[in-house]
Amino acid sequence: MSGSFWTVLEQISYRTVTFLQQEVYLSLIMLPVVLLLAYVLRRRSPYLQYGLWMLLVLRLLLPTDLSLPFTTGKILAAVWPQFAQSLDVNQDMESATSRFSLQGNHGAPQASTPIFAEDPDSGWQINLSWHVWAFLLWLTGACLSTALFAGKWLRFHQIVRAADRVHDREMHNELATWCTRFRLHCRVELVSSNAFSSPFTIGWLRPKIFLPAALLAENQRENVPAVLAHELAHIKRRDVLWLRLQNVVQIVYFFYPLSWLINRQLNQSREQICDHMVLAENVLRPVQYAKSMIAVLRLNLNGLQAWQPVPAFGSDHFAFKNRIHKIFNTNTTQKRKAKTMFIFIFMIGYLVLPMAPGSAFQQEATSLIAGVTTQQQAETYQKPVNSNRVTSPFGKKTANSPFHRGMDFGAPLGADIYAFAGGVVDSAITEYVKNRGYGKKIVLTHADETQSVYAHLSEVLVEPGQEIKAGEVIGKVGSTGKSTGPHLHFEVLKNGKPVDPQNYFENQ
Repeated sequence: MSGSFWTVLEQISYRTVTFLQQEVYLSLIMLPVVLLLAYVLRRRSPYLQYGLWMLLVLRLLLPTDLSLPFTTGKILAAVWPQFAQSLDVNQDMESATSRFSLQGNHGAPQASTPIFAEDPDSGWQINLSWHVWAFLLWLTGACLSTALFAGKWLRFHQIVRAADRVHDREMHNELATWCTRFRLHCRVELVSSNAFSSPFTIGWLRPKIFLPAALLAENQRENVPAVLAHELAHIKRRDVLWLRLQNVVQIVYFFYPLSWLINRQLNQSREQICDHMVLAENVLRPVQYAKSMIAVLRLNLNGLQAWQPVPAFGSDHFAFKNRIHKIFNTNTTQKRKAKTMFIFIFMIGYLVLPMAPGSAFQQEATSLIAGVTTQQQAETYQKPVNSNRVTSPFGKKTANSPFHRGMDFGAPLGADIYAFAGGVVDSAITEYVKNRGYGKKIVLTHADETQSVYAHLSEVLVEPGQEIKAGEVIGKVGSTGKSTGPHLHFEVLKNGKPVDPQNYFENQ
């Protein structure tokens, strides 16, 4: 594979892993606020509970650099300076202590740079940061989670496709009555079979309500109106679409326990909202509705809670107690103050969702993503050794020779090696395999996504993370690794790709 592939993989891995890290961190900061409000408002409308937990879903999906004039992020940055610093740590791409390298079929784990490198003397070398391995592990888990969800989703579609249509006139009249009450204008189809023991709804544009065959028995017919009303409430709310959003969060954050808690709380609040909508019509008495719930619970042997792909009347056995309690404590005569609740949730979201401390932090974060320290002054370039003797130039010497990624400078053993430009030490490798690879090596990261590589050193005088000025001595000329004599192998990489170092020294 070409070096550009590994460079792109490194960049994608870093951005993905960093985004997930920051989202987890920010959601944990936001969690106490949601838990506190959810507890204080536990006896209030289920719409408030649903809105509060949905804020966490939005937090896990929104950009991490979202900032508004007056938000929690700026308050935290003002009263808790460590807040911004902790985000910096999460964004620090160049943590050399957390990386290792794979070198062909030889060599031991070492600190590495987030680039692909190839040495014509030693074959190939791939240096991957821990972000790549974390990304590949996450990608594997996300694919497995997607397969699990898709399997369950297809199962419900197969159940509905194989089910028989319900032609009972009385049920269709009941369905039409509730569609009128909920002002539903779409056509809703009723199907039934023995393939599943709990009612559920599938589809958005052409919704279908599945009824277990046992529910159509004569001794269960009295429970059908409550079930139909509840499922139509799901259709009215477009819960199929909201569930898709939840499923995306579950797949992306499959590794994050909070995402599963959020999913569970949203499912419970959604069911309570539908219960509330049905009872608010003042057609079914709470006692009658609760009896229907218990009857469905007795029929339902299959829980959907973990990966719920469809809205269902009764899918979580453990939530029934709370739902029944809510049924008997719901004030159905009081109109829902939808505008007031919307404004309340909007204000909470405005305060807690934008977590970026401000524009200055965003600029600093951008420079960290590039892996460099921002430098305002114009950059000057320094020859890495006091020698004009080039023993091997950049590129191919002949048509059949291997491509040389840098320049080799002939210099005495122990001669000083200077930093090509100001920057940060990305890696400083002192362990190596004799007669293999680059030997002792230093990699510096500069502005504009530029890196410089110094190989075959006898001494390394810097440490990873150290800031270096242009012309500062960073090592000594040597002949370590696969080398025929004292020299410096010098590379310049732009966006991970080698460029001719001579272009930087034309006027010197």
